[in-house]
Amino acid sequence: MITKLRDTAFFDARRFEAVCGEGCAAILSPAEAAGFWESRLPHASLLHIHATGGLLLAFLDEETERQVDALWAISPSTAYVCNALAGFLCRELARGRLPEAEGICLPLPEPSEDIAAALDAAGAPYRKVGGPCPVRRYALLTYYPYRGGCPVCMLRKSCPRPGMGRTQTGRGSDGNQAGANTVRNSLTSLSSSAQSRRSPSESSPTFAQAPSGCGGMITSPLEP
Repeated sequence: MITKLRDTAFFDARRFEAVCGEGCAAILSPAEAAGFWESRLPHASLLHIHATGGLLLAFLDEETERQVDALWAISPSTAYVCNALAGFLCRELARGRLPEAEGICLPLPEPSEDIAAALDAAGAPYRKVGGPCPVRRYALLTYYPYRGGCPVCMLRKSCPRPGMGRTQTGRGSDGNQAGANTVRNSLTSLSSSAQSRRSPSESSPTFAQAPSGCGGMITSPLEP
């Protein structure tokens, strides 16, 4: 059984800057960033998968991936920030349902046949047979309700941030190598050159504003 959840995420410019860094805030104005956020909400899915004890799945659709990809040819710095925004939107959607996980890791479940079948039914199957990443670039998969951090995460033996799931210090990761990705992880995989302001030759982005209060769904950062 899969239940579509109502999204409760609102764009917070200060929080975005705190999570993604001042470089992103210097490239897009708050109004531009909010415009991208609102334009993506209708393309987001937030789902409660009742199988295997309960999972939370968030993802943005393929159209969002195409829009970000197209931006790289127009304005690389804008594409850089929109990539971060898509991941941030994912995290914020999940955070609204998992307040106890604020500032700490969202553990990635061990792949299983039951989870694979549930992801297929949800429209975000594993990228590869056996997992662990959903096929959608911007996707987040974790336990729901929250079951703890590192001890129940499939990345516990290879995680670059050991112990993050056991403390409430730091901004937390969502396992960017596996589908429960944090914005900060996706940012570190991109060129640091995009930290500068958009150059004069790059056009200013325009995003269609979506109606406020759109029902939400889900997302997650780039898989290498």
